[in-house]
Amino acid sequence: MPEITFEDIEPGTTETFGPVLADREEMIAFARAFDDQPFHLTETAARTTGVGRLIASGWYNSGLQMRLLARHWFGRSSCLAGLGIERQSWLKPVAPGDRLTVRRTIVDTRLSAGRPDAGIVRFDCDLGNQDGQVVMQTRQAVLFGRRGAPMVPLSPPPPCPDTPPSRGGGVEDPEAAPRCFEEIEIGRAVDLGTYDFTEARIVDFARLYDPQSFHLSREGGAAGPFGALAASGWHTAAGWMHLYSARLRRIAEAGRAPRASVSPGYGDLRWRRPVYVGDVIRFASEPVAKRPLASRPGWGLVTSRNTGWNARGETVIEFTGSAFWTMGWNEGAVLTAKT
Repeated sequence: MPEITFEDIEPGTTETFGPVLADREEMIAFARAFDDQPFHLTETAARTTGVGRLIASGWYNSGLQMRLLARHWFGRSSCLAGLGIERQSWLKPVAPGDRLTVRRTIVDTRLSAGRPDAGIVRFDCDLGNQDGQVVMQTRQAVLFGRRGAPMVPLSPPPPCPDTPPSRGGGVEDPEAAPRCFEEIEIGRAVDLGTYDFTEARIVDFARLYDPQSFHLSREGGAAGPFGALAASGWHTAAGWMHLYSARLRRIAEAGRAPRASVSPGYGDLRWRRPVYVGDVIRFASEPVAKRPLASRPGWGLVTSRNTGWNARGETVIEFTGSAFWTMGWNEGAVLTAKT
């Protein structure tokens, strides 16, 4: 029996978990796997960018926060699934050797309209460093089982390792890719390619960043809420970043990349369906808005809608992201914002 169920979670209550070390080698390993922009890889490479120093990927910071939540809260509870992220803001850089602590505050709770055995909990997380600075803020929603209610697992579909079809976004020619804010075309979707969710990839990611039993083994998955081994939602998001950073690398190799393309965060993330062993997910990104930044001369902010879907045509993830882009192909632009 879980120690904590939906009924035990009270709005307004706060807990603190951690600390966890932002280990240099682990940071770089994550970047190589999922976000290989130069300022996440080495000090030398970072000095050639507008960021100027080695910092962790924002998605790595998300993973460390999830590690703390899984070990100290979700793993003791009737947690069934993450529903989504209303917003996550990357406020300050995380450097190698930082020690991070998460402060979690319950915002509200309500019974699930579609699942009488569960309730929905919304909560805020402030991820802080050893200097008392908040480096990341998150508001998200998670589904918890009710006390005494038997868990009703999903019935996983048959394996479908086929390659998902495109939804109309074109494969980008790096030679014609946008190299600055002005060249980004609103409404022009880019097909980022596909990511294979193998059993080894799913388990390896979960061990480090989301060690809940239903992400760690076939046996745990079969006994869990998804009915089979399923990828962490954070792994699905990292799969998108893996392909998006590969896009940036292709643009850079064509001599057209912005000097830096860092993000202040994202929002409206929804995990629509589980991703199971063998699923191949296709991802796309479509700019939906952009604006120059009066507070940061020479830079603009681009907002994009990002999606991933499986071979059955089912959307598994969607979110709205944002990124800083240089204006006017300004080689010397230096991003002095919270990077």
